[in-house]
Amino acid sequence: MSDDAPKKKGGKLPIIIALVAVLGGGGFFMTKGKKDAKKEPEIALGKVEVLLPDEFIVNMADGQTYIRAKVALLPKEGFVAEDLKAHDAQLSDIIIRILKSTSPRDVVTDLQITKLKRKIATEINKALHEYSHEEPSKKETTKKKKKKLTPEEEAEEAAAAEEEIPEGWDSAEGPILKVFFKTLATQ
Repeated sequence: MSDDAPKKKGGKLPIIIALVAVLGGGGFFMTKGKKDAKKEPEIALGKVEVLLPDEFIVNMADGQTYIRAKVALLPKEGFVAEDLKAHDAQLSDIIIRILKSTSPRDVVTDLQITKLKRKIATEINKALHEYSHEEPSKKETTKKKKKKLTPEEEAEEAAAAEEEIPEGWDSAEGPILKVFFKTLATQ
């Protein structure tokens, strides 16, 4: 028997080395990109605080429906319950005004309820900054100095603010970072 078939030179080793190099490099760059894209927030969460032992029962914007809600707040770490209890009446008033101005069709989907929570967190945070002697953040200071915006500009600014909020939170800075509805029902 004679070997008439031509022999392969080099074998499979160069192909395997090239394949490992390409896959390894791609994996390296993919994991590096994920680390840069997801930044952990600098603010730590504190203990959940129940706001008022009672439920809020409020007529909604349509005048025919009422909403019943019990609210709990999650402040940033270091913010204590006494700080909330000191402003209990003001915070209750904020929640009642927001619920009263809400339409029943605005609390149907999860996204709508998330927007309601973010609105409550934003308004409570504004009030807590006003009542405390804390300096407002740079973002709040620049918003106050801006001229009056058109509705389109306000929508763009609201969308940009939504993007700044870390996933799973209702506010980016606090002191209230998350709002929970212990009960929420309309009738």
